[in-house]
Amino acid sequence: MRLNENTHRIDAPRPNHLEKIEQALAVPALLALAAIAIWATHAILTTIASV
Repeated sequence: MRLNENTHRIDAPRPNHLEKIEQALAVPALLALAAIAIWATHAILTTIASV
């Protein structure tokens, strides 16, 4: 912890467990986005092909 010169308060460091949670969720979130993109592309192409 360090003293913040502007507010004269002690700034606590960011909790480490939040960073671990963010890192753990990063890959599943990217996979979910990729799956949605693939599904949307498939839906669009299927719609075009059926016309």
